[in-house]
Amino acid sequence: MSALGNLQRFVERRDSRRGRYQINGRDRGAKTSSPGADQQRAIDFTRPRRDPFVIPVGVVLGYNPIRLKIEMPLEETMKSLGLILICSAMMATAASAQTPDMKGEWVGKTNTIIAGVGGPHWPDSKGTWEKPLLAQREITLRITGQDDRRFWGESVIAGDAASGGAVTSEPFIGSVSKGGDKVMMADTDGYFVGDLSGKMLSYCYLQAGARQANEKPAVVTCNDVTKR
Repeated sequence: MSALGNLQRFVERRDSRRGRYQINGRDRGAKTSSPGADQQRAIDFTRPRRDPFVIPVGVVLGYNPIRLKIEMPLEETMKSLGLILICSAMMATAASAQTPDMKGEWVGKTNTIIAGVGGPHWPDSKGTWEKPLLAQREITLRITGQDDRRFWGESVIAGDAASGGAVTSEPFIGSVSKGGDKVMMADTDGYFVGDLSGKMLSYCYLQAGARQANEKPAVVTCNDVTKR
C-alpha cells in the first residue's frame, strides 16, 4: 500500500451508521463518492497552514507536521495584558487614596458603664458588678501624629460634678484598615474598635476588670465622635 494510502487510513475514520467520515476525530461533513476527492482532502489536511503565528503539535504524518492556529493573536494577547496592568495600577492608586487624614480633634460624649474603682479616667467610680456606674462625659480623641494608616494621640475626658471637675487623659495608638473604613486602637489598658465614615467615627471601647471591683474597673463604652 502506498504512503498516501497509509496516511489516508490514519486520518479517516468511517461512521457506518451515518455514512459520514471524520478527520482526526472531527466531523468534516458528508463523504464524497469520489476517491480522488478523499485523497485530495487528506493531502490538504497534512499541508502546513500559512498562518502568521502557529504552534506545531508533536505529531508527524509522513513529512508534514500538523499545525494548530492560536485562538488569540499575539498582538491581541499583549493588548489584554497591558489593559490588566493598567487596571491593577489604577486600583492600587485608588486604594492608597482612601487612607483618611486622622490628625486633629474628634469630639463627642461617652456612654459608659463601669464596674470597679480606679483607672486613668474613672478614679472616683463607685460602680460594682451588682450596681455599675452609668456615666456620660465630654470626650476628645486628640490625634497628634500619623504615618500612612498608623496614628497616635491621647483621649481626654472632661470631669463632672461627681469627679470634682477633674480632666483625665490617656495615650493611645491606632491604625486604619486597608479599606479606610475601620479603626482599631489600644491605650494602656483597653481596646477601641470602630467604623469610620468621613468625619464621623463610631467606636466601642472595652476594658476587662478584676473579679474584685476595688482592684481594677471593667469599662465598656460606645461613642460617636466627630472631627472638627
